[in-house]
This record gives sequence, structure tokens and C-alpha cells, in this order.
Amino acid sequence: MINFRKTIENKLETDEKFRERRGKDKGLVQLLSAKYPMILMFAQQNGVSIESMIAMFQDYSSMDRIWRKVLEERPEIRGKDYGDKSQLEYEVIKQLNG
Repeated sequence: MINFRKTIENKLETDEKFRERRGKDKGLVQLLSAKYPMILMFAQQNGVSIESMIAMFQDYSSMDRIWRKVLEERPEIRGKDYGDKSQLEYEVIKQLNG
């Protein structure tokens, strides 16, 4: 499994444009394209611009934030696994600490 934190940290250290908020989304699309080369290949073969890919990922990010906010505000519509995150995180930390 790829370590996203280390990948992003490395890009921040080496790419000055990625450090700027206006360069964040393009940099993230570049990182995802490196991890999933088929995305970039599909986009190029179908005439999808990097700007369109950035817009799609920005929309995804916005929708994800809204999804989380709605579920936070409306517990009655949460899925059965909503409360599992804390327990799963605890178990992973416990395993890592031995």
C-alpha cells in the first residue's frame, strides 16, 4: 500500500507550485495519475484535458466533504458502519505499538 503522507510530503519538498493552494489540485491529479497510469492514458486517448480531470477531482472532494457533513448532522441516515472508524483506528494503532 502506498504511503500517501510520504508521497505528498515528498512532492511538497520538491515541487514549489504544489505548495501553493492554487497548485494543490493539479499536483494531486499528477500524483493520482502516477499511481493509476490508466487514468492518464484514458484521458489522453479520449481528449480529456488535465483541467477537466482537476475539475472532476475538485467536485469529488466537495461531494465527499458534503457527504461527511450531512452524516455528521443527521445521524438517523448514517450507515451501519458509521461508528466503526474509531474502533478500527484504535485496533491499528494498538497493532502498530505492539
